[in-house]
Amino acid sequence: ANLKKKEKELQKELNAQRKQAAALNRRIEQLIAEEARKAAEEARRAAEAAKKATNADKKSGKNASAGEVRKSQTKGGYAMTKDELELSNSFYQNKGRLPMPLSGKYMIVGHFGQQQHQELKYVQVNSSGIDIQTTPGTTARSVFNGVVTRVFVMPGYNSSVIIRHGNYLTIYSNLSEVFVKAGDKVTTRQSIGRIYSDPEENNRTVLHF
Repeated sequence: ANLKKKEKELQKELNAQRKQAAALNRRIEQLIAEEARKAAEEARRAAEAAKKATNADKKSGKNASAGEVRKSQTKGGYAMTKDELELSNSFYQNKGRLPMPLSGKYMIVGHFGQQQHQELKYVQVNSSGIDIQTTPGTTARSVFNGVVTRVFVMPGYNSSVIIRHGNYLTIYSNLSEVFVKAGDKVTTRQSIGRIYSDPEENNRTVLHF
Protein backbone atom coordinates (compact mmCIF):
# COMPACT_ATOMS: atom_id res chain seq x y z
CA ALA A 1 0.00 0.00 0.00
CA ASN A 2 2.86 2.35 0.85
CA LEU A 3 4.58 1.58 -2.45
CA LYS A 4 1.37 2.23 -4.42
CA LYS A 5 0.87 5.51 -2.59
CA LYS A 6 4.48 6.50 -3.30
CA GLU A 7 4.09 5.58 -6.96
CA LYS A 8 0.94 7.71 -7.27
CA GLU A 9 2.71 10.68 -5.67
CA LEU A 10 5.75 10.26 -7.93
CA GLN A 11 3.54 9.94 -11.00
CA LYS A 12 1.66 13.11 -10.04
CA GLU A 13 4.95 14.96 -9.53
CA LEU A 14 6.30 13.64 -12.83
CA ASN A 15 3.19 14.75 -14.72
CA ALA A 16 3.56 18.25 -13.27
CA GLN A 17 7.24 18.32 -14.29
CA ARG A 18 6.34 17.14 -17.80
CA LYS A 19 3.84 19.98 -18.19
CA GLN A 20 6.42 22.52 -17.01
CA ALA A 21 9.07 21.11 -19.35
CA ALA A 22 6.64 21.15 -22.28
CA ALA A 23 5.71 24.76 -21.47
CA LEU A 24 9.41 25.72 -21.38
CA ASN A 25 10.05 24.03 -24.73
CA ARG A 26 7.06 25.78 -26.32
CA ARG A 27 8.25 29.15 -25.02
CA ILE A 28 11.77 28.54 -26.36
CA GLU A 29 10.38 27.52 -29.77
CA GLN A 30 8.24 30.68 -29.88
CA LEU A 31 11.25 32.87 -29.08
CA ILE A 32 13.42 31.14 -31.70
CA ALA A 33 10.70 31.57 -34.34
CA GLU A 34 10.32 35.24 -33.40
CA GLU A 35 14.07 35.83 -33.72
CA ALA A 36 14.17 34.09 -37.10
CA ARG A 37 11.25 36.23 -38.30
CA LYS A 38 12.93 39.47 -37.16
CA ALA A 39 16.25 38.48 -38.76
CA ALA A 40 14.45 37.65 -42.04
CA GLU A 41 12.71 41.03 -41.94
CA GLU A 42 16.04 42.80 -41.34
CA ALA A 43 17.57 40.85 -44.24
CA ARG A 44 14.69 41.91 -46.49
CA ARG A 45 15.03 45.58 -45.52
CA ALA A 46 18.82 45.45 -46.01
CA ALA A 47 18.37 43.90 -49.46
CA GLU A 48 15.85 46.58 -50.45
CA ALA A 49 18.15 49.35 -49.17
CA ALA A 50 21.09 47.84 -51.07
CA LYS A 51 19.01 47.64 -54.25
CA LYS A 52 17.96 51.28 -53.93
CA ALA A 53 21.55 52.33 -53.25
CA THR A 54 22.74 50.37 -56.29
CA ASN A 55 20.15 52.00 -58.55
CA ALA A 56 20.98 55.45 -57.20
CA ASP A 57 24.71 54.87 -57.65
CA LYS A 58 24.17 53.64 -61.22
CA LYS A 59 22.31 56.82 -62.06
CA SER A 60 25.04 58.97 -60.55
CA GLY A 61 27.87 56.88 -61.97
CA LYS A 62 29.22 55.92 -58.53
CA ASN A 63 30.17 52.46 -57.29
CA ALA A 64 27.29 50.55 -55.72
CA SER A 65 27.27 50.52 -51.92
CA ALA A 66 25.56 47.55 -50.31
CA GLY A 67 24.36 47.31 -46.72
CA GLU A 68 25.00 44.46 -44.30
CA VAL A 69 23.88 41.18 -45.84
CA ARG A 70 22.08 38.51 -43.80
CA LYS A 71 21.84 34.92 -44.97
CA SER A 72 20.41 31.77 -43.39
CA GLN A 73 22.09 28.38 -43.72
CA THR A 74 18.71 26.62 -43.91
CA LYS A 75 15.40 27.60 -45.50
CA GLY A 76 13.38 29.60 -42.99
CA GLY A 77 16.31 29.56 -40.55
CA TYR A 78 17.95 32.42 -38.72
CA ALA A 79 19.44 34.94 -41.17
CA MET A 80 22.97 35.68 -40.00
CA THR A 81 25.31 38.60 -40.53
CA LYS A 82 28.92 37.95 -41.60
CA ASP A 83 30.09 38.19 -37.96
CA GLU A 84 27.36 35.82 -36.79
CA LEU A 85 28.29 33.32 -39.51
CA GLU A 86 31.93 33.38 -38.38
CA LEU A 87 30.86 32.87 -34.76
CA SER A 88 28.55 30.03 -35.80
CA ASN A 89 31.34 28.22 -37.66
CA SER A 90 33.69 28.69 -34.70
CA PHE A 91 31.08 27.24 -32.32
CA TYR A 92 30.59 24.22 -34.58
CA GLN A 93 34.34 23.62 -34.84
CA ASN A 94 34.52 23.46 -31.02
CA LYS A 95 32.03 20.60 -30.80
CA GLY A 96 33.15 18.24 -28.04
CA ARG A 97 35.48 20.84 -26.55
CA LEU A 98 33.00 23.24 -24.94
CA PRO A 99 33.38 23.81 -21.17
CA MET A 100 30.69 22.86 -18.65
CA PRO A 101 27.98 25.52 -18.23
CA LEU A 102 28.84 26.00 -14.54
CA SER A 103 31.82 26.38 -12.26
CA GLY A 104 32.88 24.00 -9.47
CA LYS A 105 31.76 20.46 -8.62
CA TYR A 106 28.82 18.91 -10.44
CA MET A 107 26.96 15.70 -11.25
CA ILE A 108 24.67 15.09 -14.23
CA VAL A 109 21.35 13.90 -12.79
CA GLY A 110 19.19 14.18 -15.90
CA HIS A 111 20.40 13.06 -19.32
CA PHE A 112 19.43 14.15 -22.80
CA GLY A 113 16.76 12.21 -24.71
CA GLN A 114 14.51 9.38 -23.56
CA GLN A 115 15.48 7.76 -20.26
CA GLN A 116 14.13 5.21 -17.80
CA HIS A 117 12.71 6.93 -14.71
CA GLN A 118 14.90 6.24 -11.66
CA GLU A 119 12.00 5.19 -9.41
CA LEU A 120 9.04 4.31 -11.65
CA LYS A 121 9.74 1.00 -13.38
CA TYR A 122 7.38 1.39 -16.32
CA VAL A 123 7.84 5.10 -16.90
CA GLN A 124 10.05 6.75 -19.53
CA VAL A 125 11.06 10.42 -19.34
CA ASN A 126 12.19 12.57 -22.25
CA SER A 127 14.47 15.59 -21.86
CA SER A 128 15.54 18.18 -24.42
CA GLY A 129 18.54 19.12 -22.27
CA ILE A 130 20.56 17.89 -19.30
CA ASP A 131 20.13 18.55 -15.58
CA ILE A 132 23.35 19.29 -13.70
CA GLN A 133 23.35 19.19 -9.90
CA THR A 134 25.91 21.30 -8.08
CA THR A 135 26.47 23.08 -4.75
CA PRO A 136 24.48 26.10 -3.48
CA GLY A 137 25.85 29.44 -4.62
CA THR A 138 27.24 28.10 -7.91
CA THR A 139 26.94 30.29 -10.98
CA ALA A 140 25.99 29.28 -14.51
CA ARG A 141 28.41 30.37 -17.22
CA SER A 142 28.34 30.72 -20.99
CA VAL A 143 29.93 27.81 -22.84
CA PHE A 144 31.06 30.02 -25.73
CA ASN A 145 31.22 33.60 -27.00
CA GLY A 146 27.81 34.91 -27.97
CA VAL A 147 25.02 37.42 -27.49
CA VAL A 148 22.22 37.22 -24.89
CA THR A 149 18.98 37.25 -26.87
CA ARG A 150 16.42 36.61 -24.12
CA VAL A 151 15.97 36.55 -20.37
CA PHE A 152 12.60 35.19 -19.25
CA VAL A 153 10.81 33.46 -16.37
CA MET A 154 8.87 30.16 -16.49
CA PRO A 155 7.09 28.28 -13.67
CA GLY A 156 9.25 25.42 -12.39
CA TYR A 157 12.40 26.77 -14.07
CA ASN A 158 12.69 30.24 -12.49
CA SER A 159 14.75 32.55 -14.75
CA SER A 160 16.18 31.38 -18.07
CA VAL A 161 18.81 32.90 -20.36
CA ILE A 162 19.18 32.25 -24.09
CA ILE A 163 22.56 32.93 -25.70
CA ARG A 164 22.98 32.95 -29.48
CA HIS A 165 26.22 31.72 -31.02
CA GLY A 166 25.43 32.51 -34.66
CA ASN A 167 23.20 29.70 -35.88
CA TYR A 168 23.33 27.93 -32.49
CA LEU A 169 21.61 28.61 -29.18
CA THR A 170 22.41 27.56 -25.62
CA ILE A 171 19.82 27.83 -22.87
CA TYR A 172 20.43 28.07 -19.13
CA SER A 173 17.36 27.54 -16.90
CA ASN A 174 16.57 27.51 -13.17
CA LEU A 175 18.48 30.65 -12.23
CA SER A 176 17.59 32.57 -9.07
CA GLU A 177 19.60 35.63 -10.15
CA VAL A 178 20.64 36.83 -13.61
CA PHE A 179 23.76 38.93 -14.23
CA VAL A 180 23.13 39.73 -17.91
CA LYS A 181 20.41 41.27 -20.07
CA ALA A 182 19.23 40.93 -23.67
CA GLY A 183 21.76 42.42 -26.07
CA ASP A 184 24.80 41.80 -23.86
CA LYS A 185 27.83 40.21 -25.50
CA VAL A 186 29.28 37.40 -23.39
CA THR A 187 32.52 35.45 -23.54
CA THR A 188 33.38 31.81 -22.92
CA ARG A 189 33.08 30.92 -19.20
CA GLN A 190 31.52 34.28 -18.28
CA SER A 191 29.11 34.01 -15.35
CA ILE A 192 25.56 34.76 -16.44
CA GLY A 193 23.56 33.99 -13.27
CA ARG A 194 23.27 32.17 -9.98
CA ILE A 195 21.65 28.73 -10.01
CA TYR A 196 18.52 28.36 -7.85
CA SER A 197 18.78 26.34 -4.62
CA ASP A 198 15.45 24.80 -3.52
CA PRO A 199 14.94 25.32 0.25
CA GLU A 200 12.19 22.66 0.25
CA GLU A 201 14.62 20.04 -1.08
CA ASN A 202 17.58 20.61 1.24
CA ASN A 203 18.91 23.41 -1.01
CA ARG A 204 19.11 21.11 -4.04
CA THR A 205 20.83 23.14 -6.77
CA VAL A 206 20.19 22.05 -10.36
CA LEU A 207 20.90 23.80 -13.66
CA HIS A 208 18.78 22.79 -16.66
CA PHE A 209 21.02 23.26 -19.72
